[in-house]
Amino acid sequence: MSSLHSFEIDNNPFVGWEIPKSLTNASTLQNFSANSENISGHIPDFLGPNEFNGQKGDGTLGGGIDVIQNMTYLKDVWLHSNGFSGPLPDFSGLNGLESLSLRHNAFTGVVPMSLVNRGSLKVVNLSNNLLQGPTPEFNSSVLVDMVKETNSFCLPNPGERDPRINGRPFICNNGNITIVNFQKMGLKGTISPELSALKSLQRLVLAENNLTGTIPEDFMTLPTLTELDVSNN
Repeated sequence: MSSLHSFEIDNNPFVGWEIPKSLTNASTLQNFSANSENISGHIPDFLGPNEFNGQKGDGTLGGGIDVIQNMTYLKDVWLHSNGFSGPLPDFSGLNGLESLSLRHNAFTGVVPMSLVNRGSLKVVNLSNNLLQGPTPEFNSSVLVDMVKETNSFCLPNPGERDPRINGRPFICNNGNITIVNFQKMGLKGTISPELSALKSLQRLVLAENNLTGTIPEDFMTLPTLTELDVSNN
């Protein structure tokens, strides 16, 4: 398959299947399209097409999508209606990206500025995810679909920046930071007492890091805190 340029199997009644590793031999592959297919599993890290289409069939793709940050020739990414999760990747290397559809997944974290500032972008669809942080402000020329009710942006207006957010995995409810989840982030040192400034905090998860020292006494002042997880530090 060393001369294969396009792999298109849209709208076929296949039983559940995973993308075969043998495609790693298709070194000239530019287009991979599996629209309305029954694909499951994860995106292989060897794919590097101009267009990646992985829309939902009877099965769904899952996991993160960090692999696409290495697909520098991508123009169209359609991964909507799947089970993808985790933070959005770095888009700084995708200089030709024009269309990005990630709606109906479970992405979390903030929308990276490497996507917001992507000058080539024409269409972006982020609705029905679990995105957090400030509402991103895309260029007026970009067609944006980003239903806020299904995400958890901490500030309602695009372009606003809340100093409490600072790019970290916070979850908000009606503009109040209620959950801070720093689990498995490789944190070291002591726990910052500055977290006690988040008076609406309900859950603080610091489990499975390398934190040392004591739990700040200032946490006693948090009136709505119901869970503090510092296990496995």
